[in-house]
Amino acid sequence: MGEPAPVTECRKFSPQEPGDYMPYCPGWLKCFKESVMRLSCGETNCWDVIDILPIHSYAYTAHDVIGKLLAWEAVWAEDLIGANGRSKKTLWLTEFSRVGAVDSSDPDGKTRAFMHDVMEYMTASPYVSGWSWFSEVNMSSFVLGDREPETATWATDLIDKEGKATVIGSYYAELCKGK
Repeated sequence: MGEPAPVTECRKFSPQEPGDYMPYCPGWLKCFKESVMRLSCGETNCWDVIDILPIHSYAYTAHDVIGKLLAWEAVWAEDLIGANGRSKKTLWLTEFSRVGAVDSSDPDGKTRAFMHDVMEYMTASPYVSGWSWFSEVNMSSFVLGDREPETATWATDLIDKEGKATVIGSYYAELCKGK
């Protein structure tokens, strides 16, 4: 991978891209923060009017999603706790799903286990305040990390073509009750 990029250089790496860029690169959002902190938005800078940091995560395992959330919690700690004059922010996992699932009836139970574990973590985290499953019938598969997909599409749909909840849709609704 070569030498890490200096942290002062605004590189256009997103934390969800392959590799572990978090320690080496401030990422696009850090560059955005640096830029908008210099702008005035009323009585504060334009960074501190933002309440939420959005994140997406597509992964084969709940462990990978939780690891990504933990990495964001570490990188954005100052903002998540409101330290050093920063306004307090929370993370929203605005899109997440288990890649590799091929049937929304979830015959092997892996997607429901994935949902359970990720949502259990998010519910317990003081830094995650919202989330949304990425639901799509026949989502086009893609290479994730160095892993080639085994099928052309993945099944992440919570609602079927007739408008009824799929097995994973019903389970997701159960997990979301009272959250």
